Amino acid sequence: LYEAGEESITFRSGPVLVRAADGRLEVFANAEDTAIYHKYQLTPNGGAGWSPWLQIAGSAGMEGTPSAILSSEGSMQLFSRSASKSLMYNAQLRNASGVYWAGWQSLSGELSSSPSAIIDSESMLHVFVRGVQSQLYEKTEVADPATGALAWSRWQCLGGSLASHPNVPATLNGANLLEVYARHDDGAIWFKKQHATDSTPYEVAWSDWHSLGGPGEAGGGFSSGPSSAHSPTCEGVVELFARASSGAIYHKRQSTHGASQWSLWTSLGGKAAATPASLYTPGGALHVFYLGSDGQVQHTVREAACAAKRGANATANATSSSRWRGWRPLPPSSPPLKTYEC
Repeated sequence: LYEAGEESITFRSGPVLVRAADGRLEVFANAEDTAIYHKYQLTPNGGAGWSPWLQIAGSAGMEGTPSAILSSEGSMQLFSRSASKSLMYNAQLRNASGVYWAGWQSLSGELSSSPSAIIDSESMLHVFVRGVQSQLYEKTEVADPATGALAWSRWQCLGGSLASHPNVPATLNGANLLEVYARHDDGAIWFKKQHATDSTPYEVAWSDWHSLGGPGEAGGGFSSGPSSAHSPTCEGVVELFARASSGAIYHKRQSTHGASQWSLWTSLGGKAAATPASLYTPGGALHVFYLGSDGQVQHTVREAACAAKRGANATANATSSSRWRGWRPLPPSSPPLKTYEC
């Protein structure tokens, strides 16, 4: 994983994965020194290898798994929980000298989980967290009607009894609305989603919570929250991943967008120590990462496939481990660069 001269880093949180504006994948994780590090592909599709792990300035003392997302302007947005349990926010900016991080600011709150962020169809950020009473809370970017200036809303409670941090896919669903997934206190994965009301005034509302069950292992339910991804080639079909008590990563797939039918939970193996991370590429390949018990990041990928268009039986086949490459350590970096875009 490391080239000669590159410092060895052990991580204490699972990785999060995001695609940069030019198509490169970037991975963020919280290390044992309490700082957040990131590692990125040097070219789209990774043909030139990966950068070394780079520390985000001012991130020492952060807790849990960070949340990273690409803004509508093409810059990275980063959220984390501070040692005082408040929500912290950082964003990349660009000037004539290149790309840099603006610095951390507090968005308040009393978090009992890591955050999860997404951008809605109007290019506004939404951040979801678990509060101290295990309920789901949401904070949203809002625009001043007169000036257009952006600010943050107050926290809104969305209920539930969460036993993990909430997870939202990196993209909106096929209806351009939000969905939230989490492990509840029964060990199963549950979800809540937005829907359009059918009476005036027409607006967006949140559904009740719905259960997607557990892995069916003798050891009980899931031991992590889920990672979710919407397929860009299958009309927003959802793919879910979560860690079972054995450490194995389990996978569940929606039959068609918005459908109530899902495949059974199927094991992809592995020995994870934290919540997995997943992300589609524009071409439809699905990447999954997890933090191993050795403190290093493991990776697998399923090439582009749209089982929903090949019949009902294909949905179950899409979860088969034979369609996935075996778990491998994250590729080593190229020889250290003289300068980095960080």
